[in-house]
Amino acid sequence: MLPAVALCAYLALQPVYAQESLPAVFPALANLPAPDWVREGLRLNYHVMTATVGGNQDTPGVAGESILQVDVLALERTKAALQTRMMVRASDGLHPYPATGMVGMASCAGDWWANPSVFTGTLPRDPTGATTMTRMPYNVAGQTYDAVRIEHKSDRGTGIWVFDTKTGVLLSMQTSTVTGDNRKQQSVMTFLGMRMLQLPWLGMPPNPLIATFSGFYAQGSYQVSVAGGSPVTLGMSMQAQILDRGTRWILYRQTSTVTAATPMPANPDTSIVACGPGQMGGLLLPAGAAARLSQGQTLDTDTLTGARYYVAQTGPHGLVLCEELPATTTWWHYDGRGFCDRLISESRGFTAIRIDVMVQGR
Repeated sequence: MLPAVALCAYLALQPVYAQESLPAVFPALANLPAPDWVREGLRLNYHVMTATVGGNQDTPGVAGESILQVDVLALERTKAALQTRMMVRASDGLHPYPATGMVGMASCAGDWWANPSVFTGTLPRDPTGATTMTRMPYNVAGQTYDAVRIEHKSDRGTGIWVFDTKTGVLLSMQTSTVTGDNRKQQSVMTFLGMRMLQLPWLGMPPNPLIATFSGFYAQGSYQVSVAGGSPVTLGMSMQAQILDRGTRWILYRQTSTVTAATPMPANPDTSIVACGPGQMGGLLLPAGAAARLSQGQTLDTDTLTGARYYVAQTGPHGLVLCEELPATTTWWHYDGRGFCDRLISESRGFTAIRIDVMVQGR
């Protein structure tokens, strides 16, 4: 059954392997391929609104708006590697949060889609009544879809998922749960559309390092400056350890630590990251990708977020790719093997942050 989980928790707690809920309702998904429209380089876009209401002066309600991007990094017969990235809207524009990765069943990876054949015929019924399914028209951004609405209720809250019966894509998700301090956490996610990223290396063979990569260690700096004040520079380190791999993807655990400004111990941040050919700014570029790139070349422009992805520098020893948004800029430095050995990221605004880390060993 589909668990009723608040969107922020759903995203933050994604495990190494996506725990798809749909196969419990549609067992046939275990033996079905991905929908024919799912390809490497595909991006799904969603508008997300979240709010926590109730509480008191010490725990006031909060609300936020963001754009969620789900990218298909690699696709195999039975598995799909995905990347999800949240871009949170602030007064000065969208600020991207670090991307997370996962590997799921090709037929329904992460429940972002389902092979649409499961929506034909009679819909299954839950004898307990906890899960109900209804066929209905559903309107998103002025377009009406023939949809299946799945609602699940439990003692944790309520979750509603809506899928397009023609393509199988997730059109909407709504969740409502009660937090540990008895506040209500609500989220609404709505499909904005899909597109293929304009990456010249799509369809090329994967980087041979996918078969041998085991991890890396990187060091650098984390600089923070507040408007009108002097910048504070702290040390930063990153470690990555391989968790799993396929023929076209790798999955690794990445731990980042910023040196505390006080004698208190540093608090490391750990995330799961995926890498595959259908990706901008990945750890590895596909084999031969650099040969197709020229300095100044625009690789992709995202009209939804205002992001431009382009080649900042090329040379005999590697290249630099850049993603530029109104509020942030990120540079990925690749060596001659297509391995990202340096990362620089800058965010602008009242509080400016600059991260610069370089791989010290693999």
